[in-house]
Amino acid sequence: MVREHLESNEWLFGRGTLDMKSGVASHYYLLKYYSEHPEELNGNIVFFAECDEEDSSHGVLSGLNDLKMLKVEHGFDYAALINSDFVAPKYEGDESRYIYKGSVGKLLPSFYITGVESHVGSSFEGIDPNYIAAELTRQIAYNPELCDKSLGETPMPPVSLKQTDFKETYTVQTALASYVYYNFFVQSWSPKDVLEKLKVHAEIAFNNAIANLNNHYKRYCEISGQEYTKLPWKTRVLFYEELEQSIIVEYGDNYKEHIKNFKHELLKNKELDVRMFSAKVVEEVWKWTKDKSPAIIIFYSSLYSPCVEVTGKNEKEKNLLTALDYAVEKVQPHYDKPIVQKNYFPHICDMSCVAINVDEDSVNSVVNNNPSWRTKHYVNYDAIRELNIPAINIGPYGYDAHNRYERTELKYTMEIMPNLTKLVIDKLLEN
Repeated sequence: MVREHLESNEWLFGRGTLDMKSGVASHYYLLKYYSEHPEELNGNIVFFAECDEEDSSHGVLSGLNDLKMLKVEHGFDYAALINSDFVAPKYEGDESRYIYKGSVGKLLPSFYITGVESHVGSSFEGIDPNYIAAELTRQIAYNPELCDKSLGETPMPPVSLKQTDFKETYTVQTALASYVYYNFFVQSWSPKDVLEKLKVHAEIAFNNAIANLNNHYKRYCEISGQEYTKLPWKTRVLFYEELEQSIIVEYGDNYKEHIKNFKHELLKNKELDVRMFSAKVVEEVWKWTKDKSPAIIIFYSSLYSPCVEVTGKNEKEKNLLTALDYAVEKVQPHYDKPIVQKNYFPHICDMSCVAINVDEDSVNSVVNNNPSWRTKHYVNYDAIRELNIPAINIGPYGYDAHNRYERTELKYTMEIMPNLTKLVIDKLLEN
């Protein structure tokens, strides 16, 4: 297929042609068009180009205050946001070109796992946190039970993005602690829901790890002629908030002052990203607990990107859906591939930073369980809630984003996509 596309005149190859240069170029073109035909514009448009979508969305988050400022200074009432992230086939042979009425949300649930160290020559005297981490990943990664199906659509299940321990050099002692985090897409579940579900799965994983370890030890005793005694380990899973609150009860202001200073010192290490910063904070907090029995500590270590849905629940959403239906109806006869509307853009997307549907209690579950909050990491979710702009995605179509064969289809990207976007804008501003 790559060679076929390369030899035709229907595809444009090159890194960034699909993700995201074509989308930005399309919006630039429309901006230029409206500047030359102001009589066709029955309102205002704001062009918002930003960076860092795939790490922590610093670009769009830093622009929230500008959007609020424009709203106040010019009396803007934002009707909608039209994003231009790329779209691609969902499966081999899929010829649909998708428009998304919203986006999945994303969380990064993280797990700090402590064990009991032992010499490799006496390995059953301890419990290796890497062993527990491996069982945790087996329980969570790729698990379809943790797919948040909503509105007839199912996102990808969680998958591990990092799994490590904290040993800096080689020794013959097992690790003191390990660390793992998972990508987690959400559609209807709140961050609080996810924590509660993952606590159940962490307990299952811990139980399995202990049971398997006892089985291995029992078999080892049989073949080595030793007497078997059941190992002492117990399942213990805590939320970060629970751990910290128990320490505050015990040590009060002494702990608070210490951890505040620790975080500020840790900020000086510019090599630590927000995820490892969070893990280092949990490692320090753990030193203060009196009960050092093995445990799994669950927390969030990065950005919470809320799910965005456009279902017609208010007047703005109804207007946007009407405009989108109108645009597709007008354009479809001029294009030989089906233009299909779906509810959730299936990847991370900056649409998540202009609208939020969960309540304050759910946001607090992120805030209270993020060790880096207000030091290494902060998001003004109140500003997002204040804007609450309904958002859709009409983007360029192509293959192999982030790949050396990245390419975009010229007709859809250069003709169909900008016309769809223009028709939505025109119809919206009629209202």
